[in-house]
Amino acid sequence: MITIQVDTKATTRYLDDVQKRQIPFAASVALNKTARLAEAGIKSEMRRLLDRPKPYTLGGTFVSNSTKSKLTAIVGLKDKASSGRAAGKYLLPLVAGSQRRQAGWERALQAMGAIPSGMRAVPAGGAKIDRYGNLDKKQLTEMMGALRSRMRTFKGKGKRAHADGYFVALPGTHLTPGIYYRIERTGESAIKPVVIFVSRAQYKPTLKVEPTVRRVVDASFAREFGAALSTALASAR
Repeated sequence: MITIQVDTKATTRYLDDVQKRQIPFAASVALNKTARLAEAGIKSEMRRLLDRPKPYTLGGTFVSNSTKSKLTAIVGLKDKASSGRAAGKYLLPLVAGSQRRQAGWERALQAMGAIPSGMRAVPAGGAKIDRYGNLDKKQLTEMMGALRSRMRTFKGKGKRAHADGYFVALPGTHLTPGIYYRIERTGESAIKPVVIFVSRAQYKPTLKVEPTVRRVVDASFAREFGAALSTALASAR
């Protein structure tokens, strides 16, 4: 959350009464327009840095407008949501730099003993990725179900018939720790890593919210204030 504030006392000291009356209005208009531009700047940063961010994530910004009596506008990431998890919560590691929290499916894997405590799962070569860059829900459901039941499935007919399933390779085996997809046909067998386990998923502070807002304020506020004041004075005389 970034606060944009204006102090008009020094500005109005040498102005006439008409100008003094219009300054707060013009400053409020300029603040609000600048805050909206800053919000758009944050969304642009998300699109640039995140892999196909979901509309929910892009909608996770907010602006609190100023008024003539309170020349303060606020722009930032929402930390509350009516349903689901607020963008400000799950984007915090990218803004502040911290260790990524476990996702729900990672906690489920840990509960069934499929992932060692403290480790994280990251997509590997055999993972199917949705258009937002996340592990495909269908594959994730199939993988979790197979690991819980410890069963293989049989698919296809004739020459296309094959058995497939998922298995876990824990640290200490000859495979990189992770979850693998195995497919077996007559005379052949192959495995692909779906996710691999890492000791931690550490984010560097890459989503530059505050620098983006400051850059927009420096570039836009004076222009917006000048335009708003000219319009206000023209309508007042």
